[in-house]
Amino acid sequence: MFYDSILNEPEILLKNVTTVFGLKKNNLLNCNFKDVNNSSKKLRIPNEISKLVNELYKKDISVLSEKIGSYCKIWNGEKIEKSKIWNIKSLKQISYY
Repeated sequence: MFYDSILNEPEILLKNVTTVFGLKKNNLLNCNFKDVNNSSKKLRIPNEISKLVNELYKKDISVLSEKIGSYCKIWNGEKIEKSKIWNIKSLKQISYY
């Protein structure tokens, strides 16, 4: 899935992942979704690097936004309803060619 979903919706992400493996949702009853269990020092990305990376991947993000939707739309500067974030199109549809 997406790193964004780990930060924004960890419980929904974990429920979706466990469903793929056929586990029942009640297996998550003892999970703590509020505390960070493993973190690293926050790094600040310099503006120049951020702009360069954004420019380099602008086309890729646009394609992913169109073909996948979800968080890719947010990365592309589009607005998306929170209820539609998990309406991810099939990854089998994705092709750059």
